[in-house]
Amino acid sequence: MASREVMRNGRTIRPRKKQSQAGFSLFELIITVTITIVLTVMVVPIYSSYTRSYNIKNSADGLVNLISVARMRAAANFSRVEVTCNTTTSQCTLQSKASGASSWSADSNKMTVVLAQGVSFGTPSGVSAGAGGQSSEVPYQGSSAQTISYAVIFNSRGLPIVDNATSTAVSDYALYLLGPNNTAMAVAVDVSGKPTTYTLNGTSWTTATN
Repeated sequence: MASREVMRNGRTIRPRKKQSQAGFSLFELIITVTITIVLTVMVVPIYSSYTRSYNIKNSADGLVNLISVARMRAAANFSRVEVTCNTTTSQCTLQSKASGASSWSADSNKMTVVLAQGVSFGTPSGVSAGAGGQSSEVPYQGSSAQTISYAVIFNSRGLPIVDNATSTAVSDYALYLLGPNNTAMAVAVDVSGKPTTYTLNGTSWTTATN
């Protein structure tokens, strides 16, 4: 179909032809795909490292919350409350012992903390001192009066103790976590019952930051 010409001021004006839009050339497509692959290779390890760090930090935070609940519940219910951890199933639960009772009973609210994938209970090798003031890495309070590994017990005042007749005070409870690539964290409970998270930097423990 012939294009229509328009006369204007004695001049013939022909309509402009529409320019066709060109697509990607093969070379441009190859460059784009190459850049995408390079960026993916760079980002994936960074993301994986961040995820691993997040997993062990998230597990430590979960233990802090569970310990804090145990501390408050012991004082509120005037009973002994224990955070007890299973190194096989990688989870921690609460149990309580009423005043004068001889045995522990499971927590009615069934509160449980399960360690994140790739995180387990354990102490790192090559580290002499423990976290939170422990003279050495011990995954419980360190007293021969109690041999329960990975457990924290509070009395009716919310203070850490040994589960014995005299309620021996404890000042060095600590739970240790191991993650991928030799990462390690600890949750230590001081004499007042306050839990604090620690990160292993080289061969020493430092207070973890958010």
